[in-house]
Amino acid sequence: MFRDEGWPYENAIDTLALTTLIFNADTGEIYDADVEVNTFESPMTIDGTSQGDIDFPSVITHEIGHFLGLSHSDIPGSTMRPSYAPGNTMMASIEQDDIDGICTALPPNRETNSDSCEPRHGFSSQCAVPESDCQMSPGSPGGIGSLLLGLLGLSSMLTRRRPRL
Repeated sequence: MFRDEGWPYENAIDTLALTTLIFNADTGEIYDADVEVNTFESPMTIDGTSQGDIDFPSVITHEIGHFLGLSHSDIPGSTMRPSYAPGNTMMASIEQDDIDGICTALPPNRETNSDSCEPRHGFSSQCAVPESDCQMSPGSPGGIGSLLLGLLGLSSMLTRRRPRL
């Protein structure tokens, strides 16, 4: 979600985005993930090429790394570096350190408990948001591709700036 009206957490001026995961600590199964982008204190652009601009693709790529289970990395050039320099677009691509981390967190030959994509509590036929707020109509179930496509589509609507992850 884009936080345009205010940032409800500490250090708003220093935080570009926040990914919150809810997961099973025993199995590592991810139950829910929320990505919040601080567009209130950190306006962003799509290309980040002007000095001082925050590059949204860099920010969202970093946050998707957290969604996939990655922590911050001290490896130079890594997308998962703990800080961001305005005008930098290099974090929009993943590097070998990021690839190694994803392959370690999600090995290709891992065994899973289920091959179902059904959410734990099923798909709702109605949106849980009160009618006075923004709503979405129910759609067909999608996978991670739908999430990523949605995030990329939303990124095309963003144009602003600010520093640091």
